[in-house]
Amino acid sequence: MVEDIRIKYLDFSNLKGVTASTTIYNDHQYPKHFHDHFTVQWVEFGINDGFTESHTYKIGCESVLIINPGELHAGRSLEKKPLKFHSIRIEPDFFSSFCQKNEINLNSDIRFRNHPLVDPVLQSKVSSFVFLLNMSRTHEAESMLTEWLTELIVKQTSLDIKFSNQSTKKLTSVREFIYDNFQKNLTLDQMAEISCLSPFYFSRQFKNQYGLTPFQYLRNVRVEKAKEVLKAKSISQTALEVGFFDHSHFLRNFKKIEGTTPSQYRSTK
Repeated sequence: MVEDIRIKYLDFSNLKGVTASTTIYNDHQYPKHFHDHFTVQWVEFGINDGFTESHTYKIGCESVLIINPGELHAGRSLEKKPLKFHSIRIEPDFFSSFCQKNEINLNSDIRFRNHPLVDPVLQSKVSSFVFLLNMSRTHEAESMLTEWLTELIVKQTSLDIKFSNQSTKKLTSVREFIYDNFQKNLTLDQMAEISCLSPFYFSRQFKNQYGLTPFQYLRNVRVEKAKEVLKAKSISQTALEVGFFDHSHFLRNFKKIEGTTPSQYRSTK
């Protein structure tokens, strides 16, 4: 069966670290995955049925969902009916700079609770931002971004912000090792040795903490890195550079996580 998913990407050149995309489909199941950026999502029509690490959700047209960097999530169209949603990606560095610039005193390790916010006014501002991007009215879009992002942060500060508990991050060193060595042919024994656990116990603990097996997590990191490399290099070069030693394996995993092929992704950037 051929999936009907369509994705359009928008780069916001005036503000490095902010991009947006529009996704339309009837029948596609995003698997559990994560991104290295904050994602703000709203639905134009249809119902996005999914979950994050802390909440299940059904998002309609008046809701806004925030997904934190590194947070597992998955989604699909409810009852396979037409779904159109918009995602705004905000890199952590941009987020930190934005808070400093606007004198918003937030801890750099901030994480949002991600149950959908039912807020028609906020949703309207986010949708206006995407509309302005589509019309290439970048200066107006920048002003609108400042307005709704500040409003979102203020609302979340008083109600919904939670801070990471550093004492619970037992496997941080392994996660950092994966990010530093994702191009290499990593083995379970290597990762387990860093954690000072047996391979079997390490695998169980890692999945309990991050929601994915070590190799599923490594695959996801490689796909995230590939999106950057694809801007400058061919698909074959990208596959090798990020650690996919089999071309078809790269294509299959990229499509599974991103909902589009590497070539389709490149053509929109």
